[in-house]
Amino acid sequence: MPDVNLLRPDRKTLIRFFTERRDLSVPEAARLLGWPPRALLSRVREEAALLPDSRIAWADVAFWLLQAWPRAQLLGILGKQASLIPPDLHLTEVRWRLPLYVVRALELQAALQRTSSLDVRSTDIADYVADELHLLIEPETVETLQHDPAFRAAYDYPEGEDHLLNK
Repeated sequence: MPDVNLLRPDRKTLIRFFTERRDLSVPEAARLLGWPPRALLSRVREEAALLPDSRIAWADVAFWLLQAWPRAQLLGILGKQASLIPPDLHLTEVRWRLPLYVVRALELQAALQRTSSLDVRSTDIADYVADELHLLIEPETVETLQHDPAFRAAYDYPEGEDHLLNK
């Protein structure tokens, strides 16, 4: 397995990606995601996400980027420029008491998913649990929060995300 630190996107690249919001070529997107270009091309074709000019839409790359890298790491790399990502996608500490078997099972599930994925996840299960909890948000809850711009910017990110345009 390649050294994850060598694959990690640098600060300038991330800032440019989130600021310019332009479609990327397959090699550019692969470097940003830390994926082999052939694997990315295969996924893009499988999901019919390859644009006519052989580029990948910014929103698709942004979605995969948040899946491929631990969010804490991306926010840390961005530093003060983390505001380029909607504030409600930033992290907050949660302290819950859960049954031990649930925690053990989720840790194993996250590890198994990492080994079968192109994503460069850390050993931390926080991103995995956040992704799973996102899927549990009921449509009625989304409807209730439809007029909360911070929630919508994070929930819909990157599709329909327009918080930067309103600044």
